[in-house]
Amino acid sequence: MKTIKDLKISCLGSVYSGSKLEEVKLAINSLLKNSIKPDQIVIVIDGKIKNKIKKYLISMEQKNLIKIVISKKNIGLGPALNIGLKMCKYELICRFDTDDISFSNRLEESKKAFLENEKLDIFGSAIIEFIESKNKIVKCNIKKVPQKDFSIKSTLNYRNALNHPTVFFKKKSIKDLGNYEDIKFFEDYHLWLKAKKKNYIFLNSQVPLVLMRRKSHVERRKGLSYALNELRFFKNARDQKLLNFKSNFIFFLRIISRLIPSKLDFIYKIIPWRENYKYCLNPIYLTEFSDNIFDFKKIY
Repeated sequence: MKTIKDLKISCLGSVYSGSKLEEVKLAINSLLKNSIKPDQIVIVIDGKIKNKIKKYLISMEQKNLIKIVISKKNIGLGPALNIGLKMCKYELICRFDTDDISFSNRLEESKKAFLENEKLDIFGSAIIEFIESKNKIVKCNIKKVPQKDFSIKSTLNYRNALNHPTVFFKKKSIKDLGNYEDIKFFEDYHLWLKAKKKNYIFLNSQVPLVLMRRKSHVERRKGLSYALNELRFFKNARDQKLLNFKSNFIFFLRIISRLIPSKLDFIYKIIPWRENYKYCLNPIYLTEFSDNIFDFKKIY
């Protein structure tokens, strides 16, 4: 019978021209400080990046803490992750974004999910989003996710049911799907739809395992450019018969919503899978990522 020690993990992330050194450091350190250490961390350098980030990554590689993979040109998240996947040694892949923070129990809890169900292909969790700030107290909220396989597959017909930076998956399972496709902003959603079509097994934890930065309520998810990318994704998914007929109306509304003016951002607060914003400790000032970020006594 397999144990937690038997499951080896490759963590996979990427950096690009917009990455920030302090965020990259925090993301990597949060993995290294996990209760169970990752067996491998693979970082894809997607095109030109800031010199100070490159120097940091090289120093980490020289300490045998990470493995660097370089794409000379910026090719986008999906293709960059495909390159990184080839360099991952182990079957269990931990996806992480280099501007997010993993809780210290993330790797352990994710391993347990795969030990409890050997047929599981893709595992994710809820996240705590926090508004980027230098203040010690920041706005934050919990972004919920459907938990069970059936609920996840049903939800995928009208929205992404997994938080990409929280996901663990089996390398072979994703390879059998043809890996990520180059669909800007929707690489992961498209991948989960392909997995649903092949009846892969999904699971989400309602306990947040990742802290995610946001600049605003609707960061990146608005404007004509985003709407056109969503339309391209929808057409691709329909052509591949990854969505059902009811999805047509839902996606029409989704695409129209991308053009709503910023002054109507308050609509975001009533989305049912996101709780209203609360206040919490700014995670960038924490040293242990298992701390209760809603415990204000820690700084007063």
